[in-house]
Amino acid sequence: MAHPSFTTKNGKILDIGQDGKSLHGNGSADLKGIFSTPGPLHHRNKRVLFPGVHGEIILTFGVNARNIVWSGVVWGKDHSTLNLIDRDIEEMIKSADSGTMTDQQGRSIENCILQEYQRVSPREQSGNGFIQGFAILFLELTP
Repeated sequence: MAHPSFTTKNGKILDIGQDGKSLHGNGSADLKGIFSTPGPLHHRNKRVLFPGVHGEIILTFGVNARNIVWSGVVWGKDHSTLNLIDRDIEEMIKSADSGTMTDQQGRSIENCILQEYQRVSPREQSGNGFIQGFAILFLELTP
């Protein structure tokens, strides 16, 4: 099973690996139970009706952008580690850089932007660290 990552065309990397080493080093962070849910694909259509003519013409203008949601729990050894993860994700949202998103099944989807980050549960102590539920919304610009 692959671990989820997002690499922008400018070289920024959000890589929350199973060992956490690629995000803030020394196994200080880990992603638990992440799920990647791609939204539906659908065409942009326009229906054209002509007065006095039965029927219609449907023009297709390509495929709409679609949402992809990552949801799960992030673990950090302390609050400062989770704060760094939050900051890194928020900085990537602000930059609006497009890149390639790879999910836990190994699917790589190009031309995505990180659009939204939500903390979906409060931080809780868990073993020797802290956990927090999250959801990350990607927008696949050109499916």
